[in-house]
Amino acid sequence: MSSQEKCPTCSAAKETEDDLLSKFDYVICTIPGTHGMPYGRVVPRHLVQKVLKDGFGLFRGIGNFGINFEIPKQIKEYTENNWPNGLFLPIKETARELMWCSTPSRRIGNLVCDLLYANGEQDEVCPRDTLRRQLRRLEAMGIKLRSSFECEYMVFRKDTSEPLGGGVLQYGNADLLDQDLDFHLDLMDVMRGSGIPVEFFNGESELGQYEITMTPTEGLEAADAAFFLRYGIRAFCQRRGYRATFMTRPCFPGHSNGMHLNHSLWGSDGRDVFHDANDSQHLSTFARHWVAGLLDMDRLWQPWCAPPSTATAAFATDWRPAPSTGTWKTA
Repeated sequence: MSSQEKCPTCSAAKETEDDLLSKFDYVICTIPGTHGMPYGRVVPRHLVQKVLKDGFGLFRGIGNFGINFEIPKQIKEYTENNWPNGLFLPIKETARELMWCSTPSRRIGNLVCDLLYANGEQDEVCPRDTLRRQLRRLEAMGIKLRSSFECEYMVFRKDTSEPLGGGVLQYGNADLLDQDLDFHLDLMDVMRGSGIPVEFFNGESELGQYEITMTPTEGLEAADAAFFLRYGIRAFCQRRGYRATFMTRPCFPGHSNGMHLNHSLWGSDGRDVFHDANDSQHLSTFARHWVAGLLDMDRLWQPWCAPPSTATAAFATDWRPAPSTGTWKTA
């Protein structure tokens, strides 16, 4: 099993993927889309092994739908080829239970899929495969990426749009959080039960805004964790009469939701690639080049990391709680 694609749920329970899959009544097979939304198909238990072997077909551009499911008509590769299907091929090693979907009478699992062309070649526009290719380039240099996310989101009642927690800011205030504490702790328990390495939780600086941080993990596992955290929070809240949003600025004026990425690079010998004990700032030459590359390329990769136009709203006010310039410093 690849260390990049191991199953956190079955690893924790010492189960094989086949053992775990045999317990699910249904398995949702998904790819992460460009906007972080899950796309795929629900498969009943008796067809799971067949789908693992043969995959299934769906429109290949489904992962490029807009945030309101707008069809990508401007992509000629789709429009000029009669809206071609791609092959969704589930990856057995990614099996996990979706605790926010499971009930006492029905267990629901998930398999992440590779997205392939009809001829079996990898579709390179899939975000997960884009990351996998870059990780392989690092591995060829003897380097592994460890990363984690800090995920901010807002929660509103579906019927009244009132923010969870009422009209009081809850930033760091444990006393105010207590009125909805069971809701938040149930959410954290569900995430852990689904193999998502959630760590800390706190209220944030806008009405109904919260943040969950995650433990650093290696390679694709960290990206999968962020994808399933967002997927799970939305579904968990929906089932309880709330709507969770990760939109940059759902309330204007007001604070923005952010998604902070923390990362480090490690050699195959366990060495911190960014550290140099002999440097005045304890930074290696590699670290300086890494930071310079991020700053130099930021305008190119930002549309990929934050594709919707609403993401620019984070920088649209005079007072910006989020960074708005390309700067860096050592701690």
